[in-house]
Amino acid sequence: MKRVIVLGCILLLVFSSALLVGFGSGGGGGDDEAQAKAVAEKFMKASMEYDIEGILDTLSEKDKKEISDEDIEEAKKQSEAAGGVDLGIDYKIGKVEIEGDKATVEVAVEFAGEKSTDNIYMLKEDGKWKVDGEKSGAETEME
Repeated sequence: MKRVIVLGCILLLVFSSALLVGFGSGGGGGDDEAQAKAVAEKFMKASMEYDIEGILDTLSEKDKKEISDEDIEEAKKQSEAAGGVDLGIDYKIGKVEIEGDKATVEVAVEFAGEKSTDNIYMLKEDGKWKVDGEKSGAETEME
């Protein structure tokens, strides 16, 4: 069941237009902030380009273990079918808050004239920031 939820979250992030991201919370320092922002940018870019491997590369190990090879192959097929479609979504990576091994990266998203502020939640694994796919995408604040 957890595997389905995590895969659903990935597909939601790739194919959805309004609810795209969610990050962790805290308040921290320079290099960590830059690294968390870079992972958020990679995650968003991969989502906009239907790049399943790119999305998986940004996910936590916990989340990757919940996704079967069959689920990944199905997501790739859906991605290929949708490839080349411009979602018309603009985003801007915002502030980063770090608290220990958790981070929250704010993302401002605009789609079809609607604006929202989303958060991508992250965990630090082996010194690297990774998207917490199970938690991300759960909150969106519409403007």
